Amino acid sequence: MPQLEEEDEKDEANGLPPRFGFPHEVNFNLRNSGIWTVLPNGDKIWQLTIRCPDALSINLLYDQFFLPEGAKLFLFTNDRHHVIGALTSRNNKGTAKEIQGYATGLLYGDEITLEYFLPGGLKEQGVVSISHVVQGYRYIASNDSVVSRSEYSGDCQVNVNCSEGAGWQQEKNAVALILVGGIRSCTGSLVNNTCNDDRPLFLTADHCLLGGDAVDNPNLNTWSFYWNYERPSCPNTTPYPAEKATVGATVLANNAGSDFALLNLTEDPKYKSGVITSYLGWDRSGNAGTNGVGIHHPNGDVKKIATYNGTPTNSTCLNANFWQTGFILTTNGHSVMEPGSSGSPLINTSQRVIGQLFGPGNTILCPIHLCNNHPELQEVSYGKFSVSWTGGGNLDNRRRLSPWLDPLGTAPTTLDGKAGTVLSGLDYICNSETYTLMNIPTGATITGWNVSPSGLVSVSGSGNSRTLTKLFNGQVTLTVTLSTACGNWDIHKVISVGVPDHTQFKIFQSTCNGSYTVGFGAYTGSTINQCSLPQSGVLEIEWQVINSSGTHTISPNMGPGVCSSSTVTTGILVNFSNNSPPKYVRFRARNICGWSDWIPQPLMVDFSGCNPWGFTVHPNPANNLLKVTMNYMGEDKALNRQENWTVFEVTIYNDNGQRLLRGESKNGEVALDTSILPEDIYIMHISHNGEIIKKQVVIYH
Repeated sequence: MPQLEEEDEKDEANGLPPRFGFPHEVNFNLRNSGIWTVLPNGDKIWQLTIRCPDALSINLLYDQFFLPEGAKLFLFTNDRHHVIGALTSRNNKGTAKEIQGYATGLLYGDEITLEYFLPGGLKEQGVVSISHVVQGYRYIASNDSVVSRSEYSGDCQVNVNCSEGAGWQQEKNAVALILVGGIRSCTGSLVNNTCNDDRPLFLTADHCLLGGDAVDNPNLNTWSFYWNYERPSCPNTTPYPAEKATVGATVLANNAGSDFALLNLTEDPKYKSGVITSYLGWDRSGNAGTNGVGIHHPNGDVKKIATYNGTPTNSTCLNANFWQTGFILTTNGHSVMEPGSSGSPLINTSQRVIGQLFGPGNTILCPIHLCNNHPELQEVSYGKFSVSWTGGGNLDNRRRLSPWLDPLGTAPTTLDGKAGTVLSGLDYICNSETYTLMNIPTGATITGWNVSPSGLVSVSGSGNSRTLTKLFNGQVTLTVTLSTACGNWDIHKVISVGVPDHTQFKIFQSTCNGSYTVGFGAYTGSTINQCSLPQSGVLEIEWQVINSSGTHTISPNMGPGVCSSSTVTTGILVNFSNNSPPKYVRFRARNICGWSDWIPQPLMVDFSGCNPWGFTVHPNPANNLLKVTMNYMGEDKALNRQENWTVFEVTIYNDNGQRLLRGESKNGEVALDTSILPEDIYIMHISHNGEIIKKQVVIYH
């Protein structure tokens, strides 16, 4: 830690964005780390647990990341308080031929687990290759973490939902916290363009790029953007917000002359559940105007607002390419800029951005003043939007703003901001719901409405509203097409219809073991051990032993879609003695619309005794496929035809005792995909009836 503190002091002196985490270089991927489990239906699950002692948070950087269609990746903490996912093929930044990197956001605590679900029918395995594990060591806070205010932003900062922010509620939704390369923080904002079509164009500071460049290094695949990251009201005692992050960007243009960078976000935040977006207007006239605010994330903290009066002047701390201003004492504090505020917008009283924050500049001419050191004396510099517009006369489009923010070529001096164009209405339909297209840009017309797939809802209405009425349970996507001066523009909304679709749930039975405990799990990409509810919006799953009086229910109390670990044993695990008669277990699920039907095919559980069996391993040596077949060795030949008697588990270990591959039987056989294993000699454990049979297997390719 002393070394990190020394490095952080030097970084601050050099004007670098503040570091919150240290990146440990690793090489974890689907082939060399974690455990594979093959489920009876052929689905596969890969799990990897990562622990960083004393970490406040963990986030991951991937040098390669590509998920095939149908695959899902979840990340979660041990207590399941924090979950990321499901990540799907929609999160890919490249193609199967040109795989690119990725990043996942902060998970709070010192241990996390990755769980990768691969449907049995998929031929592609995908690529999940982790290059760095980032250990958070400062400036980390969440709803259930305790962080001293002295370790976060200064105590003079004013939350954006205090009275000072009352007139800036639309503008605040444009501003986001940036995790730069997964280890540092900056701020930036969405900006409008002359098409008024909500393109995810994002303005920040050039010095935040740390080597990124529109010409030489435009891909920012490991950048994360946190939206609506603000306390719900004024006091610092109100809860920290839930994290709503998007990942990835491309540098469209940047120029050190006015310290601007314009990014195109890879994942559009307007389609992130729960995110409210807006797009800042701008003023390229070169006239600063009088009075305004700076909205920012100091030291990666929740969103703050700083107020200035008077007219910003040419910067004496840098040069005439920058505005210079200070900030004033207001009702709830004296907000100032801090490290991490870099890239945040300076917004004039006409609610248009006129620049993005560089910092104090020359600290001899403009000394650093923070909350504990005369905040009234702070003077900071913002790169002028007017200079960035032309790039200081640069003819390369990658060094100026104008071609990106004026695609129509109308050259306006100013452009007003706008709220995001969205479909209002609930994310679910129990009976019927009306959806209205809000904030339609001037001059745009609606040319069509579409619901996909068809047949689940009926549609009625006219103009800019439609009413959807439930016919059957499922999920639909509602799409509105707008015609604009820049072409057609589609706005989407994904909607859950009716009660949960129980046909998407599955149940499985664990092996016979010494305690005769049977686990039942519902999953579409998450195993029973993780107790993750399998569909978005599912609130409860009820399990019922049909021919006994026991009914078991799990209910999430740590957030939507997550049940606490304490409910696993009381809610999902059902114990049977080996003398008990066969039982049948069924389940159903509940969302806000109500309970689904009981699953039509209950699972029969019969552990009335474990009998002697033999096992055949073939072929051995194996190439890409290894099968383990059960052979009944007792006298009752009828048992050989009973599926519930043919349950066993196969695990493959390397010579270091690391579990690499695991599968459960289906119809008395386990088929393992050994193409994921390097050539070597392995030890196989076959678990059945509380016993373990060990065999040696050879894999070659």
